[in-house]
Amino acid sequence: MISKTKIEKIETHFHELLLECARQLNRPDDVILPKISHLPIPGTKYLYLVVPGMFGGFSFKFVDDNGDIKLRVMQESRMSMGGDRIWDITAKGPIVVGRTPFHDFTRR
Repeated sequence: MISKTKIEKIETHFHELLLECARQLNRPDDVILPKISHLPIPGTKYLYLVVPGMFGGFSFKFVDDNGDIKLRVMQESRMSMGGDRIWDITAKGPIVVGRTPFHDFTRR
């Protein structure tokens, strides 16, 4: 059983990440901060959150981490064609774990 406190800490770090992105776009008042405590653990599908001004948003879901949980968050923008950041958020905070692959439009 995952503690409510752990999920609340992950949610707080997730909200801070979203707000930081919105601040960089000068639109912190436009972002919606989702509640994540009701999401299945581990998640079966990514949920998507649009961030105004970003031309995209964030996909996220809980994933199993050897019996513990983390929130996998992927930044996505239709303007970047890939290379957006991927974070794992635990109760301790977010860690950048990679980047989305670049789209190669020259290959068919």
